[in-house]
Amino acid sequence: MHSLNHMLTTASDRRRNNVIHKLKANETPGKDGFQAELFKCCPSSFTFSTNNTFSTNVWEKEIFPVNWSKAILLPILKKDGKTYCDNYRGISLLDTISIDIWPTSEHLLNQEAGQNLAVTCTTSSNKSNVQDIIWYKNGLENPIPSYGRIMASKVRHATTRLMLTGPKITDSGDYKCIVVLANEAINFENAPPEQHPTEGKDAKIICYVSGHPSIEIYWQFNGKNIIEGWPRGYEFKNKSQVLFIPKFKSAQDDGEYSCRATQFFSFKVRIINVTAYEPPQITVFEGSNQEYEGKDHKLMCQATGKPPPSYRWLKNTNGVETIIEQSQKYSVKNGLLVVKSLMPYDQGIYSCIASNALDTARFDHNLTIFRRPKIEMMKNETRSRGDLVELRCYFSGDGNITAKWIHNGEQWQAKTFDIAKYSAGGDLYAEDSRVFVRLEDGVSVLTIFSVQDDDAGQYQCVTENEAGTDQRSTYLAIIHAPTIIDRSDEIYVVNGGRAEMFCKAVAVPDPVWIWTGPENEIVDADGNLYIIDTISTTTKLIIEKVGETDFGNYKCTASNGIGDDNAQIDLHQIFIPNIPSEFHCDEIFPNYGICRIDDYVDMDRAHRPTHLNFIYEKDQEAKLDYGCRFPVLQISPEHNII
Repeated sequence: MHSLNHMLTTASDRRRNNVIHKLKANETPGKDGFQAELFKCCPSSFTFSTNNTFSTNVWEKEIFPVNWSKAILLPILKKDGKTYCDNYRGISLLDTISIDIWPTSEHLLNQEAGQNLAVTCTTSSNKSNVQDIIWYKNGLENPIPSYGRIMASKVRHATTRLMLTGPKITDSGDYKCIVVLANEAINFENAPPEQHPTEGKDAKIICYVSGHPSIEIYWQFNGKNIIEGWPRGYEFKNKSQVLFIPKFKSAQDDGEYSCRATQFFSFKVRIINVTAYEPPQITVFEGSNQEYEGKDHKLMCQATGKPPPSYRWLKNTNGVETIIEQSQKYSVKNGLLVVKSLMPYDQGIYSCIASNALDTARFDHNLTIFRRPKIEMMKNETRSRGDLVELRCYFSGDGNITAKWIHNGEQWQAKTFDIAKYSAGGDLYAEDSRVFVRLEDGVSVLTIFSVQDDDAGQYQCVTENEAGTDQRSTYLAIIHAPTIIDRSDEIYVVNGGRAEMFCKAVAVPDPVWIWTGPENEIVDADGNLYIIDTISTTTKLIIEKVGETDFGNYKCTASNGIGDDNAQIDLHQIFIPNIPSEFHCDEIFPNYGICRIDDYVDMDRAHRPTHLNFIYEKDQEAKLDYGCRFPVLQISPEHNII
């Protein structure tokens, strides 16, 4: 471009504006269709000069956006002959700014020492695009701070003032004002402050930045500069935005890494703490593959890794996997799982999952449940005297299961049986008179030959194995006619009083009860005056208000189709007793006395008194207006003695 210098002259503002307005926004036309560089917006107040030959017919048809009024023009040589302007076609419009410093360097020459000095740096470019304005003194790496004898103070946006208080001769030198645009400021795009490579594998520590194309990146490890290559084998990749460390070892490579990004006279530092991570590895797993039903089962899972892994548990049943959480059924604490009160449905595959930020490890454990015996529900049996009875106890479970029967404190268990003596089938028997037990596949059979009334009652089947026991009961009833075993005694009640009588029997099956009255008539319960309450082998007759016709003999009859039985109950009327005419207390003792009342000697029970009250006065004390009363505790009306 040196050969063009003699053609460059200062253009007037009018000619300069005319040239700019003839430029196109994104391309430059020409006979050869040359595509120019992309144009970018420039601030309106920026000034420049260019050769007036660029206002030739080459640009006459170009249209420049109205907001582009000032720019730097860069001609692009297309053909030979550098001094011939027609050989230049392309124009590159650069994104630039103008910087104004006041007072200028000419005014700052020959300043006196000790005289305070202030210099303002401002930009008249697009202010919204300005990130910062920084002052530097040549030869110093760090910018001038905002405090101290020499300081840089922000006046307003896009304006910063450099102030020297009592400047010294040693303060002489070049001072630079740097304007940082937002789209060119250093920015850490992807540089995580915590990075964790895998132990023993190649590591890539990333520090991706944006800024001016001239940006440079330097690395430090624990405060020392990193040199590419020897001795650690470091490599800088992707314009030094990636630090490659072969076979990362935490013992020597863990630490603080500094990513320093610099451009122009500014820099930024990102501190990156790097620690190696190790994927989880399950090293310990404790827990048996089989456990007894009803027991608590513990599974212990421990894993190594960096950072220390966390644990969770899964259960797989028939291909369906579910997450195990803390509950009444499960206790989950770190790598310890406790399954409480094992049941058959707890059988399945339990998986320990150990996870950290790097990876996940898994260990599967197949658990089977050793089931304790479980007896099916047994139904009650009803038989006749002399029948052969078989009571069956069906059970399931694991291992060797024993079974026994208990009745009225007596036990029977299977043992060898003389099959020639008895014709019943099976292999194992327990012999006790006419009661035998045989054990078949999953069932214990109790056989009773020629069953009798004494054989009736509850029979309990008890099974047992290594895991535990189970038991169920059945009731054997022997069919027989009713037998009344209890009833009310004679009943005494006043006319209009309430009478209640009952009967109780034993019978199989349960009897049907009938009550008959004094005239042998069937008593019909009306739920009001006459109430009959019958439950199984017990019946009760209640007369709420006894009348004159209700006194007499009542009979309860129990029938069950096999036979019947009955009992008689007498209902007597009680009368108001006569007032005794005299009584004799011949036997007096210090704390009691015996008196005889002759009026009641010949009276029947219905007319005799049931209670007596005595009134007495003390002989040696003043006579009272009233006598002392006390009840007689023991009365013998039959002998007329109190």
